[in-house]
Amino acid sequence: MLLPVGSNELHGEHLPTGVDDFLAVEVCREAPVVPMAVTPSVRCGSAEHHMPFGGTVTLSLPTLHSLPRDVRRSILCSADLIVARIRY
Repeated sequence: MLLPVGSNELHGEHLPTGVDDFLAVEVCREAPVVPMAVTPSVRCGSAEHHMPFGGTVTLSLPTLHSLPRDVRRSILCSADLIVARIRY
């Protein structure tokens, strides 16, 4: 399972604010050699250096590091239910 993470930050007038998220999602969808599920994306990362610009949403590093672990834990808790729904 892949978890796309892309910062929500301003790159200038030539790109939308969510471009990092858009790219992370597309890479996760297109890159796997074997079929793999893609979770909903996390639309913010660590972008403290972009805070002076508009539209930036940032997380602290401890929060960003805990996100994938927490998502993984919640998916593993419901994995039996997901498999059961796919089978029937």
